[in-house]
Amino acid sequence: MHTHRTPLLRILVLVGSFLATGPLGLSALGGAAAQPAGADPRVKYLYKAVPCTPCPCECPDSRGRETPASATQAPPPASPVVSAPGGSDTEQAPAASAGRSTAPAAPKAPVEQARGSIGGVVVVRDRAGKEKSDRSDVVVYLESVPRKYQALRKPRAMAQREKAFMPKLLAVTKGSTVDFPNEDKFFHNVFSLSEGNTFDLGLYRSGESKPMTFEKTGVVDVYCNIHPNMWAQILVLENPFYTTPSSDGNFELSKVPPGTYSVAAFVGGAKGPVRQQVKVEPGKRVELRLEVSEGSANKPHLNKFNQPYDRYK
Repeated sequence: MHTHRTPLLRILVLVGSFLATGPLGLSALGGAAAQPAGADPRVKYLYKAVPCTPCPCECPDSRGRETPASATQAPPPASPVVSAPGGSDTEQAPAASAGRSTAPAAPKAPVEQARGSIGGVVVVRDRAGKEKSDRSDVVVYLESVPRKYQALRKPRAMAQREKAFMPKLLAVTKGSTVDFPNEDKFFHNVFSLSEGNTFDLGLYRSGESKPMTFEKTGVVDVYCNIHPNMWAQILVLENPFYTTPSSDGNFELSKVPPGTYSVAAFVGGAKGPVRQQVKVEPGKRVELRLEVSEGSANKPHLNKFNQPYDRYK
């Protein structure tokens, strides 16, 4: 009997020693502190309970891990309450869904009234009081329109031809450009000393042209510094409602906004325009008869240096 018990007893001692000090023993697992709460003391647990950390792929966890707070979607904010006309509170309409933009409604353009027109005839009398057959040397225009207009897109031209300016009277809107081509066989020097539109284009030969932009409304007297008899006028206006009558004096101002206006007729060389008040109604035509007297044919003046024309006659 003794010979058979000795090997068995030695085996039990070795197993006990292994459990006490080996890699799976209580000393390696932290003793009793390694057992989870409520565990059976007779069972030796071989691991510690470690809280689970969610993996990046957000895969389901069979041990029922909790969703982190950062991944929890916050509830949508409550709709603000605005005060409606009359004092009652009204909940504001919900915003458009994400990713879907809602463009604001375009404001409705005001309905424009039908425009009217101003037409009629201009009578030009000479210095003796007789009616002239040619009445084209006149500009008929509206003096004031309650709106600003842009300058003319294309330049107008006032040529130098046979020691004279052609045309002798030219109308443009403020900010427009006028070209001065030299169509003679000799030099010219176009200039003006009119307030706000003073300029000097200098001496230039036949076939050349020089421009000038006019920024102030009013009458501009244009001369040549070489030839004292050359004189013309440019009428710089605020708006594009102007016209030159035909040779028989008939004129038409179309597409005029409804309103009350002062219609002016200016003849070249005159001291000022002749005016007449009119009322334009939507879709209707106003008939006028304007009568003007012929202006001066020439205007004595000094050269651009404010000196007499001594050398050139």
